[in-house]
Order: sequence, then C-alpha cells, then structure tokens
Amino acid sequence: PGTVVLDARSASLFAQMHVAGAVNLPFTEFTEERLARVIPSKETRVLIYCNNNIRNTPRVFATKLPSAALNLSTFPALYSYGYRNVYE
Repeated sequence: PGTVVLDARSASLFAQMHVAGAVNLPFTEFTEERLARVIPSKETRVLIYCNNNIRNTPRVFATKLPSAALNLSTFPALYSYGYRNVYE
C-alpha cells in the first residue's frame, strides 16, 4: 500500500508485458506535471525496474549492459524532480 511501481519504458513495450500493478510513464515523458499524476507525493515510495530486472523475455525486456540500463537514467531524473524514496 502507498507504493508506486513505475515502468518508464515506452507505452508499446509496457502494453506487451509489465510487472503486475505497475504504472507506465515513459522516461521521455517525464515532466513535473506528468510525474505528479502517477506519483501521489514526493514522499511516496517508488519502485523502478528495468530490462535487467526481468529474465527470459528478450522481446520486451532485452538484456542491456549495466551501464546502459534504464534505471541509470530513471533514478537521477526522479531524484532531480524531488523524489527521494526511490528503489530499484
């Protein structure tokens, strides 16, 4: 309860497969207003996941090098918008 599972991949990949209960906001659409629509407050616990967290689904979760993983961009972006309770 009170936790947002955020999937920052494209809407089309999210539609193909995602973690149950996750909400989708593509990383390319992060703005203060759009983030506020999916994350109730800056104190809300946010769980993020990326391609490297999901195995055996190469079509929608292609394995990436750790240095290119989605969360390397998602976490700092969320932090820059003031979200501090963010976990992978």
